[in-house]
Amino acid sequence: MPLHGYLVDFCCPASRVVVEVDGDTHAQTVDADAQRDAVLADHGYVVLRFSNSEVKESLEGVVERIIGACQRGETPS
Repeated sequence: MPLHGYLVDFCCPASRVVVEVDGDTHAQTVDADAQRDAVLADHGYVVLRFSNSEVKESLEGVVERIIGACQRGETPS
């Protein structure tokens, strides 16, 4: 989804939550990802980042964290 000059993996505009699922290449783009997250935060979005392996190995936990952020506006740790 296009959002403030970036393409994000998933977004819930009503809750102002962005979900990014990061593959191995993101290990090389940490600074760019941080800058992008900061721009989105400046626009009122919470960015939740999950690794591919986290999604594969703990999907239920990932979903719970996303739901919590959307329902309560909380940023999971």
